[in-house]
Amino acid sequence: HNFPTYHTRDPYSAYQKAKKHIFYWVVDTVVELLDTFSFDFYPDIFSIENVFAFKSEGDAGAGVYLVHRPHLASFKPSKDDFSFDRFKNIIRVDEVVSKVTGHPVFYFDEGMYSSNTKKYKKDKTVEVLTGTLEECYMKAAKLTNTGYFWAIDNDVTVLDEFDRRFYVDRHHASHFHVWPKVNPSTGYIHQYGGLKLIPSEAIKHLKPNTAKLRKMSFKNKKPIKSEDIKTEDIPYDVVMLSYKEPEADANYAKLLEKVPNAKRVHGVKGIFHAHQKASQIADTKMFYVIDADAILLDEFEFDYFPTVWDEDTVHVWKSKNPINGLVYGFGGLKLFPTQLVRDAKEWKVDFTTSISDKFKAMPGTANYTAFNTNPYDTWKSAFRECTKLSSSIIQKSKQDETDERLEIWCTINNGAKYGEYSIAGANAGRDYGTKHAGDEDTLSKINDYDWLHQKFEEDT
Repeated sequence: HNFPTYHTRDPYSAYQKAKKHIFYWVVDTVVELLDTFSFDFYPDIFSIENVFAFKSEGDAGAGVYLVHRPHLASFKPSKDDFSFDRFKNIIRVDEVVSKVTGHPVFYFDEGMYSSNTKKYKKDKTVEVLTGTLEECYMKAAKLTNTGYFWAIDNDVTVLDEFDRRFYVDRHHASHFHVWPKVNPSTGYIHQYGGLKLIPSEAIKHLKPNTAKLRKMSFKNKKPIKSEDIKTEDIPYDVVMLSYKEPEADANYAKLLEKVPNAKRVHGVKGIFHAHQKASQIADTKMFYVIDADAILLDEFEFDYFPTVWDEDTVHVWKSKNPINGLVYGFGGLKLFPTQLVRDAKEWKVDFTTSISDKFKAMPGTANYTAFNTNPYDTWKSAFRECTKLSSSIIQKSKQDETDERLEIWCTINNGAKYGEYSIAGANAGRDYGTKHAGDEDTLSKINDYDWLHQKFEEDT
């Protein structure tokens, strides 16, 4: 019987195309036919006016249908409510004719996570696509012929080998399926994503941008609560910034004990340029920055992974001041969005709080700031910080907190080493910041190390 066959996930489109036919076949794109099936079924005369559903292997629903179109047309079906499974005149044929098909797997290379990209380029079961997420998803949608494709984000490791065959029932045909994502330090699931099964027609229709794809902010998102298939975040790069600090080499050696693959930017003039260099050598979508005078607390671990909603946010941890006892963001560990820093064209006096509209002060303390290693570095650090505090240049700061911190900087040293230089630098910074408040060009000189050294010699 030479009935037309339509391979589709949309049975209504097949119904429309088959207007001139009495019978037609529908084969769901999520199944593939068994070699033993040859479309030779024909109903007996007593049951001819029906829809016949044929089994797929395992627990999958029917994937192949033989349809008597005139009888179906008598019900005047519409696109909105069209479903074979809800059709009361359906006969389920006790014959397995298909099995769930495997969907193609794509890994999206956005220019970071080079070792992960290298690994997948060697994997013949995965196709690597390069470009923005928007471009890659659209290309993948056009390349797949099963109606779905697997998407592996570049920032994760897939923990278990997964079966490419996954049956999507028609009630969830347009849903974005997402699998659990595990924090590598704690082993706990902290969000869903990393590995996804994407409906190609939805991508073609919605044309979502990169931000929407990264966040998977679709109403019809379906988390898969799987114990068998999970992904794990790849830890963020850690970069130390050093210039001429005498303790930099020793502190970097300590950092390597905790983070063996920590990177370093050394000798780059200007704080803005040093941060940009750090973003260029970072190979992860966010990266930690630790100053050369920072000593990590023994109990601190790099185990924080923000949700997708905070990946464009600058995070700052608290730091302990060894001279005046203050504990806040001064000299604290920072976590930056890599692309945001790479794309920055200029920076304001306080880079950390001005580079992004989103800023998050973390509740924990990561380090103490051992800036009192010599007279100049002690004076310099106090001068820079108190210029910022007195000029109110730090965005979203609370004035009462700022005033209290400034007063402590300018009056307390607890007899600490080089404490007198800290107080001298703090008072000089308060005077400079108060005098030039609102003049960003003049205030920005505090990020010029040559100017700072000259200022130190003048004031001391």
